[in-house]
Amino acid sequence: METTMDTVGKVLSWSFNAWFDGTHPSKNAWGQPLDEKRASLAGKRICGNDLRCIIWCAPADCEHNSIEYGLPNHNSNSPCMRCRWFLIGLTAMTSCIAVILDLVVQLLQMSSMTIFFKELHGKKGEKMQQLLQLVHDGYDAVGIKEGKISKLSLSHFCDHDAPHQNYPNLLHSAVKAKQTANLVPVCKHLCHKYLDGSDYAKWRLKCLTHLCQLQQIRSEGGLFLTGDQVALYQKSATKFLQYYNMLSKYSYELQDRIGQCLG
Repeated sequence: METTMDTVGKVLSWSFNAWFDGTHPSKNAWGQPLDEKRASLAGKRICGNDLRCIIWCAPADCEHNSIEYGLPNHNSNSPCMRCRWFLIGLTAMTSCIAVILDLVVQLLQMSSMTIFFKELHGKKGEKMQQLLQLVHDGYDAVGIKEGKISKLSLSHFCDHDAPHQNYPNLLHSAVKAKQTANLVPVCKHLCHKYLDGSDYAKWRLKCLTHLCQLQQIRSEGGLFLTGDQVALYQKSATKFLQYYNMLSKYSYELQDRIGQCLG
């Protein structure tokens, strides 16, 4: 017996694939004959003007993709997914926006935490005020007038009582989607400010640079992107995922080295 989600997925794939082809199917999702009414439509155009349907995007957060579909999550050594799909016209890039959004949040959190713990001085409350001031200075530097955050606390980024034992989670904070998007160029500005020449710092800046490129394309493009915009978007998305993958691998290797030293 199939699980419920497998059955739902099979029917949705069958339906969307028919839309992609543009004609009514001749068999059901399990390859069996259709009832008489449906069978009478087999092979006929779904739309009278010969239009077809493709999946524009498949929104789902990284956790859902990982749990339900077995795709790698943001903590994986290789979070960039290049999986086979059962929907015609659906590729990894279709889900790229949703996956990248989840990775964006992780990158912003880790970058902010690095600055908080490594670059700033004083008590936690004092350092958080310094970080908030840096963010607002960054808004001015990159020309952002609206969609700013007005407050920050350590709980926005991590477990206050165990900041180094649990992964940060900005999604559970009060920071909204638009504010998160506006933090990307600000975070890039701050990471450039604190660029120390290490591979980690350079890869982090590369990640944020390509994220800014993605946001620029999406903001400047209309409902349909041009061929050049699509090519540039795919290139920037791929580069972002490559550098994120390098950061993830670096973090795991660093964690292993720390464990060996403690052992």
